[in-house]
Amino acid sequence: MTTAYPARAKLYDVELRGISLPLLLGRLLRPSKQLCEVPSGTGHFVSTYLEAGCSVTLLDMEIQMLNRAIEVHGNNPAVRTALHELGRNWNTSRFDVAISPNAAPNFLFGTLGVEGTLSALSDLVTIDGDVLLQLLVAYPHSPRPDRASCFDPMAPFGEWLHEWEREDAENRLVTRERFQQRLDPATVRVHQRLAIDGARYVESAVNLVIPVHPELVAHCDRTGYRILDICRSGPMTEMHLLKVR
Repeated sequence: MTTAYPARAKLYDVELRGISLPLLLGRLLRPSKQLCEVPSGTGHFVSTYLEAGCSVTLLDMEIQMLNRAIEVHGNNPAVRTALHELGRNWNTSRFDVAISPNAAPNFLFGTLGVEGTLSALSDLVTIDGDVLLQLLVAYPHSPRPDRASCFDPMAPFGEWLHEWEREDAENRLVTRERFQQRLDPATVRVHQRLAIDGARYVESAVNLVIPVHPELVAHCDRTGYRILDICRSGPMTEMHLLKVR
C-alpha cells in the first residue's frame, strides 16, 4: 500500500533527481521503439528515451502525477500519458518495452503479488517484447544488500533520518526525511516527510515487498518470461526479461 502519493506530484520531479539510470536500459533503446514506464509518476528517464529516438507512454493510476508530467515535459508528441492501474485489463496496442523503475516493482508486489505484477507487466508488451525491472531483491549469501532512493537496509530502522535538501524550480528549499520499519522478513514500510522552506508539506508511506532471488527467478519462469540478464552493478538489481508466451 501507499499513502499521500498524489499529494507528492507537485515535488515529484525534485524527488527524482539523482535516481540511478538502469545500466541495462541502453540495450533496449532504439529509434522508433514504443516504450511505457509504469508506474511512472511524472516520468523517471524521459530525456534518455527521447535522446534515443523512442516514444514513451507514462502509465500511472494517479491523475495528479500525469498532469504534473504534462507540465514537466510539455506537449512533446513523443511523450504520452495514460491513466492506468496495473493489474486491470490493458485493451490498447502493446508496447515494445515496459520499464518499471526505482523499486516500483517492490511496491506492486505488495498489492498484486509477485506473479500478479509480472503478469500485469507482460500484458503491456508484445510477444518477444522486453520488460526491464529496477528493484530490490534479497540475496541470502551476498554481503551487499540492494538499496533504493527510498530505502537503505544498512541505515537505522525505527527513527527519522534526514535524506536530502534540494531547491525546486521556484528556488524553495525542499527537504525529505525517512523512517524505516520492518513489518516481516520480506516487507518493509517506509514513511517519508517532505517540507518546503521548513514548513511541513506532506507525509506519505509505502510498503515494499523484497523477494528472495531464487523465488523471483521461479516466478519469472512461471509467468512466461525468459531472463536475459540480471545486473547488480548499481544500487538496485536490474532484470531484463523477454516475454516468450
